[in-house]
Amino acid sequence: MEGIDLYLLDVNGILGKADEYFPFIPSNRVEKVKRYLRDKDKALSVGAALLVEEYVGRGPYIIEEGGKPYKEGRPFFSISHTWSYAILGVSSFPIGVDMEKIKEVKGGLIDYAFTIEEKEEIESDEDFYLSWSAKEAASKCIGTGLLRPQEQGLKLIEGHLYSFLGQNLYIQKTIYDGNSLAIAMPVDFSFRLHKVDLKALSILEFPLC
Repeated sequence: MEGIDLYLLDVNGILGKADEYFPFIPSNRVEKVKRYLRDKDKALSVGAALLVEEYVGRGPYIIEEGGKPYKEGRPFFSISHTWSYAILGVSSFPIGVDMEKIKEVKGGLIDYAFTIEEKEEIESDEDFYLSWSAKEAASKCIGTGLLRPQEQGLKLIEGHLYSFLGQNLYIQKTIYDGNSLAIAMPVDFSFRLHKVDLKALSILEFPLC
């Protein structure tokens, strides 16, 4: 069984001062951060980039068309962020991670997000977000993105083994501090969640430029 590490960072310490961390993240990520209008979005993006620099490796990384990030010669990784958290998953196998703030589900969102079969399993807001995070994580793992979620069904095979777009994936789901969290991988796995102290990041001693 593969053991993976998840790194969770509270970005409130970055809020309102994202530009102070620009020297420690790649220039292509800085340009992305600058395009955001809200301080919260800037802080989340910077937080995710800092985690990648600390735990995957220094320098630029590329986001493929389906949303899958990679660094040449580095481990597989996946990033997500929601409200006050940025999270990073790192593995020697392809991985997808998604985290979503659980809130009231309104309107026709359930019809947009799930197939007819999947909707039968949704009985609460928690069910909705856990299932949505699972689909997001699966799509990140295989690099497709969720273009038509109401047609891209996640089917349980047994245990936590699922089928998604013709591929078998192991998916684990949980709730953390009012957020849904899901991890998807092509092999069975266990995971360790590490809460990261912003001030303890070693990369903050070594600017890239």
